[in-house]
Amino acid sequence: THDPMNVLPDAATRGSPYPRFGRDDDTPCTPRDFSRNGTFMAIRVLEQHVGSFESACEHIARNTNAKYQHLASILGRNVTPDWVAA
Repeated sequence: THDPMNVLPDAATRGSPYPRFGRDDDTPCTPRDFSRNGTFMAIRVLEQHVGSFESACEHIARNTNAKYQHLASILGRNVTPDWVAA
């Protein structure tokens, strides 16, 4: 809602298919539509537990080979941790 240079268009009003950004109280600023004819950036933090993932792939490959022995003849080789990861 902060647009000191008055660049962004006013946000759409109620009943419109476009969302209305900003507050509904009597603030002096007019809500601005930051998503129409523009861009915005979002930052996401991603955690990866590579060791746990690799251990799980090894465990699944081992159990799959033991339980479904016929898969080796279908695939032409045993199920590997890399195959499970893919």
